[in-house]
Amino acid sequence: MTDLHRKNKPDRLLKSKFLELLSGKAFEQKSFIDIAPFLMFVGMCMVFYINNSYKAERYVRHITQLETELQDLRAEYITTKSQLMFHGKQTQVQQLVAAQGLKKSKQPPYIIRRGN
Repeated sequence: MTDLHRKNKPDRLLKSKFLELLSGKAFEQKSFIDIAPFLMFVGMCMVFYINNSYKAERYVRHITQLETELQDLRAEYITTKSQLMFHGKQTQVQQLVAAQGLKKSKQPPYIIRRGN
């Protein structure tokens, strides 16, 4: 029984067609109508490639913008947190309420009990 695959040798046929395409002989021998589908395919591949590169650049710009915004928000968070810690100190609270007429009691707090 003979092996049809080895007899036809499709690998060499594919290789020869590819080499013919690369060398330009395929374009010399055929008319425009014969190669029009191939040219349309190549054109569509180019459009998709360009579109993909523009999308990738847009994503990179967006990511860079978000990273910058994140750094700004992180700096704002640290500043706000340090201000809150500063204004939460007992001495700062005393100074803020002193303007309203409140001052620190000199007596310690005590418990009021209800008599039985």
